[in-house]
Amino acid sequence: MNKSKYLVILAAFFTVSNSYSYNDKIIAVIDGEPITSSDLRVFSYPKTLNTYNKDLLKSLIEERIFLNYFNSEGLKLNKNLVKDKVSKIAEINNMSLFQLQDRSDFYLIENAIINEMKVNIARNHILETLKNSISNEEVEKYKIDNKFKERFTEEIKFLQVAKKFLENADGSVNSSDDSIIDFLGKFIKESKENLGFFEQHANKISQDKDFTDISQINWIDISSLPKEIFFQINDIKNPPYSDIFYFNNAYRVIKLIDRRKTSTTNIEVRKLIFSSNKDKFIENWLANKKKSLYIEYL
Repeated sequence: MNKSKYLVILAAFFTVSNSYSYNDKIIAVIDGEPITSSDLRVFSYPKTLNTYNKDLLKSLIEERIFLNYFNSEGLKLNKNLVKDKVSKIAEINNMSLFQLQDRSDFYLIENAIINEMKVNIARNHILETLKNSISNEEVEKYKIDNKFKERFTEEIKFLQVAKKFLENADGSVNSSDDSIIDFLGKFIKESKENLGFFEQHANKISQDKDFTDISQINWIDISSLPKEIFFQINDIKNPPYSDIFYFNNAYRVIKLIDRRKTSTTNIEVRKLIFSSNKDKFIENWLANKKKSLYIEYL
């Protein structure tokens, strides 16, 4: 809400209380859930509703659909955000929080805020579920229409062994730099002589468990790695092993498993299509949802 709308709401508080003297009646039904004329007047708040308004009723029905979705998906509303918004309304209208909460119609303000926030949460959740609904045909058409150039990123799979200290046979610890470097040198030599040795032992002996278990390694965008790792992978001179290097309190060696160039164009195009058509996605979702519901205007 912007400042002017906050002011309009508070200016209307003095007149709204007289709008609830109408006889209540059911004016619509959504899958057995009734909507009454008083529901519509509360929804129209802070404006005073003196006559039946079908467009407003349609908006109320849409709000109910979003709220039902919010509840059915088990979504959560941060109560602190509600308090913050209430406080903001009080501040903008030069009122204390107590003065605002002391009004007889405060429950209407709070209800409107809560419903608005729940609807926004539901909309965002729905949009997340619709991200993958953009077809390949739509992507290709967008690329042609907008002369979108192909873009690539480099992805890699790799394993590492990191040693901060060595354990002696008697249980003591050896943290000598030379000893650790010598250990890793022998490990690389053994790995070169025995296929699969690095993969088999990396997870057992490494003292930094990031990138050590081959079963857990996925493709990684090389640009997302720490620069120390990035440079070592790029400088591999004796494939597939890096030199022994020191990073983050440990000596390390990397084995490069695989690398590839991957187009990021379709991902970027999907994001562009999605961000520019959010309202359309929601409209289509609502239209399909309404078809699956029994909605009757009385």
